[in-house]
Amino acid sequence: LNNTCNNATQDCTTDPASGNATCSCKLGYQPNGTICIDIDECTSGQSSCSSDDSSCNNTIGSYICSCLPGFQSVNGSCTDINECDVNPAICSNYSNTYCANIRGSYQCRCNAQYALGGTFL
Repeated sequence: LNNTCNNATQDCTTDPASGNATCSCKLGYQPNGTICIDIDECTSGQSSCSSDDSSCNNTIGSYICSCLPGFQSVNGSCTDINECDVNPAICSNYSNTYCANIRGSYQCRCNAQYALGGTFL
């Protein structure tokens, strides 16, 4: 048996009659001459990460999607954190305001008939 494949980056198929090995790149690798090199799925557009709510981090032979601030992983997808529900007192330092959840964050908004600075309209 003549296995000339790099077991870390290549799969080896052996011809039973001749004993010769045929090498093919493992998932996450691409051929570069006679070797297999890591595919950067993040820059090549091959990742399933959503640029709206996650970032892509290339790893050797694969990639990882990480949720952006203001998002959390739920069943493998990044979903908006409702900061107003998580911390109901988040706007309590500002009088006459309420918390409004927005995608990836929150805002402390003035109650009806109030303006920034606490002025009654």
